[in-house]
Amino acid sequence: MKNLSLNDLQVFVVVAQCGTISEAARKLDSSPATLGRRMAQLESAIGMKLFHRYRSGYELTRDGETVLAELRPMAQGVQDFERWLGNRGSRPRVRLSGGTWTMRFLAQRFSRLSLPDDDFDVMLLTGEARMNIEQREIDIGLRNAAPTSPNLASRRLTDVAYAAFVHDSLGRGAVLPWIGIEPDHAVTRSSAWVLENHADDIATYVSNPGTLFDLVISGVGVAVLPCFIGDSIPGLRRHGDVIEELTESQHIVFHTAARHEPHIRAVGDRIVDTVLQHADLYGGKLHQMA
Repeated sequence: MKNLSLNDLQVFVVVAQCGTISEAARKLDSSPATLGRRMAQLESAIGMKLFHRYRSGYELTRDGETVLAELRPMAQGVQDFERWLGNRGSRPRVRLSGGTWTMRFLAQRFSRLSLPDDDFDVMLLTGEARMNIEQREIDIGLRNAAPTSPNLASRRLTDVAYAAFVHDSLGRGAVLPWIGIEPDHAVTRSSAWVLENHADDIATYVSNPGTLFDLVISGVGVAVLPCFIGDSIPGLRRHGDVIEELTESQHIVFHTAARHEPHIRAVGDRIVDTVLQHADLYGGKLHQMA
């Protein structure tokens, strides 16, 4: 093990996570040839074949997967140190992620999450794709399922109900056009449900929930929204009953090692209080402005 390099182990983690040597080279500001040579040297140093090398990319061998699992604590420690180093002399930042609807709801109540006397900042990161809490890309995630990783801790908050909504400017009793998420972007259960049940009724397609919301409140057509959004918007009414098969639970998720850091815990507690205060709205039991 005399030739084993700690830096090569860190490079291995990046290559393994990227999947291609070219992407890893861009991330590490190196060249593919240099990284390829270093990975070959690492394999020689530890006596294991770590990658299957294909034209399309690098795929971990069974030994490579084992080595990556063993190195994750080291990689996490380096990331935590870099984050600490970057925060020295500056205010800590709590990074919170969730889907479009959840983040819209919390943004409208941001004064409950970030208080004037706080010695930290709160960052809202919105997207339907999940950011990685285990690798500390974020500090708190709001999810529709409990995590399975032992490195993550969670708390179930409440049920989330969904219904179809339409603007009051559109007549009652008429056959109304639907708004749907374009199939290549329909990553949520609610957007998939519309495609499965109302494909022939869709007159307008969009690529993201934000645009769908704008079209609904503009009176363009019917769309499925979570009740905590649709029931809280003046001028919108339900177009039918709660869609029972779309009801899901919401969970707040933390990294186990970070959940008790004072600023992360403070924001987490405020999120829990805010959501639980509106549990009936989330569950579709209120038809009024929150």
